[in-house]
Amino acid sequence: MSPSVIYYCRIPRVNSSVGVKAIVVPWADRSGRPTYQYEIKVIDHLQDTHNQTETSWSLGCSINRISTIMERSVVRGLERRGEVSVAPMRIDEKAIKWGHKVAPILSDADTGVVLDLAEGRGYKEAMALVEATISKENRVRVATFTMAMWRPYIKLWESLLKESPLIYDCFHLIKMLHVGMDKVRKREAKRHPDILRYRRFALLKHPEDRTEKQDQVFETSMGANTEVGKAWLLRRSL
Repeated sequence: MSPSVIYYCRIPRVNSSVGVKAIVVPWADRSGRPTYQYEIKVIDHLQDTHNQTETSWSLGCSINRISTIMERSVVRGLERRGEVSVAPMRIDEKAIKWGHKVAPILSDADTGVVLDLAEGRGYKEAMALVEATISKENRVRVATFTMAMWRPYIKLWESLLKESPLIYDCFHLIKMLHVGMDKVRKREAKRHPDILRYRRFALLKHPEDRTEKQDQVFETSMGANTEVGKAWLLRRSL
């Protein structure tokens, strides 16, 4: 733990053409009580814990203070970022709050830096997100555009980013393959219940994650020359 440093001073104020204003000090934001050094410490804790409540307990401050520091850090980062470059872009989703509320997130596909987000996963929300983040001149120069296989996002790409190569998120592709392979297993399980019934995880798991028993089940299922074996080989070839 670094020693605590408390700045106690009266910030000079000047009477300017826009009214009385306090001068800018180098150690904190205007009207901000925490110093930049303390805010850096809070952000470091948040990156370690990924939890505002735990960070507030560790540092002995309120959650409102943590939220304010996060908001100020985002504002400063956006001011320093300037215009968005033409790096590979990705639009993804993140669940927020409770229920089935989803926020589309636009980020740099190479660095993972979040550029902006919106509420709602519809076409209008996604389109407004891209228009507000990427200028019209830069849209035609976006290197690649990665997204989920979601119709509003496909329509977004067709409307604004069709000049950029389209890449579907591999997570969603693998998920679709798993769903398809499990449908084949369920259909085949009616003819081979002793081999394929209740064998879902043994077939879908990565070979390094399977237990010894699941390895035996997998070998038995593959050796039965069923359609699910062909589906598994097709999935592994992609």
